[in-house]
Amino acid sequence: MKLDVFPQILAPNLAFAVGMVLWAFLLGLCGAEYVHHEDYMDGDFFGKWDFISGDDPTHGFVDYVTAEKAVAENLVRTTSNGIFIGVDNRSRVAGGSRGRMSVRLESIQRYNDGLFIISLEHAPIGCGSWPAFWMFGEDENNVWPEWGEFDIMEWIHEEESVSTTLHKKENCTQKHLYPGWHMKAKWNKGKWPSVDASDCFVLADGQWTNQGCSQRGMHGSIGEGFNAAGGGTYAAEWDPIAGHMRVWIWQAGQEPEDVINKRPNPELWGQPEFYFSLKDDCPPTHFKNMKLVFDITFCGDLGEPTFRDHCGRKGFGSKQRTYTSCVDMVRKEFSAFDKTYWSVQGLDVYRRADAGSLSGLLEGRATEKDSVDERQCRSEHANQLQKRIKELESILFMKEAELKELYALLNQAETPDSPPGHGRRPSSVAF
Repeated sequence: MKLDVFPQILAPNLAFAVGMVLWAFLLGLCGAEYVHHEDYMDGDFFGKWDFISGDDPTHGFVDYVTAEKAVAENLVRTTSNGIFIGVDNRSRVAGGSRGRMSVRLESIQRYNDGLFIISLEHAPIGCGSWPAFWMFGEDENNVWPEWGEFDIMEWIHEEESVSTTLHKKENCTQKHLYPGWHMKAKWNKGKWPSVDASDCFVLADGQWTNQGCSQRGMHGSIGEGFNAAGGGTYAAEWDPIAGHMRVWIWQAGQEPEDVINKRPNPELWGQPEFYFSLKDDCPPTHFKNMKLVFDITFCGDLGEPTFRDHCGRKGFGSKQRTYTSCVDMVRKEFSAFDKTYWSVQGLDVYRRADAGSLSGLLEGRATEKDSVDERQCRSEHANQLQKRIKELESILFMKEAELKELYALLNQAETPDSPPGHGRRPSSVAF
């Protein structure tokens, strides 16, 4: 190919590529339009939740109490900074008790999509504790994990990095996702260092029972440092239409302006900390009718087997006593839980502007209203983007003449200072 052919190929194709990128951005803006759906801090916060006082399904050493007892024991309250949700940190656990008193809240509202933004001044920490803010679906006819689980933020003991996880039945894998490309987080490991916990099936081969597809965030995403910096904000997006679940984290004071102004646009937030695909390898219909949950349990299926590695050498109390058993430590060392509480400053739920047509879109149906809304959405941005595309095309094509001239000069250039025998070979010479 002659050199002067390149400008003819470069300019129009580059203009086309630029145009496609801008139109993709346009589609992203339309798909990411969120409207405010609910402010949990508006009105009676605790009236929007059920206090679940049954046994802990993760076998924790915990006594989940009723709403009345939670108030009487000062485990929940409204403060000048927001909402306090804590545990008993005043007494030893009596013999025969289910465990240390705590609270499990499940939202009365169920969701099938949404953008959930929670701002925390303080997140629970402490050896023996296992806190989480998460979602799951279940009823008497659809037993967990039939409707799935989305652990937005979960950690144990005094960890400084949070994990985000999906739990599901078969046929929900995330093995096609790559850390650093799809998300900032890394995969937690399965039973062996060579196995990534990237299969959401609760009985996946090579993974721990009920481990799910689990990603671990960066250091400082939770824990002592997170609290010392004033906490932060988590934004969890569950978008079955776009086909993904994503989570972003910002330190306190670093939240984007659109989040502060309650007009969030996830397409402007860059690479998420956590990302899960809801497409062919894990269809969006795997997750439905899910409730929000706050809880703090102790020990249990995850906290007990990890206690020695995390807290086995740490001394507790004035005598700096060490423990090999998580339950033993939680039973006796009540002062160890002075920092085991949630301080929630904000919890907002947003839904896509077209969320009303979600069911039809998931089933491959589109209504006339969907088409009208889509056209209206695009029209808001189309004129400006079309103008910009034409400007870029003009610039590129104007450069085409300059490129041709430059390549022509290069093709005709001689090298008079070259030694004999090293100049341009005659075109008639065969090789």
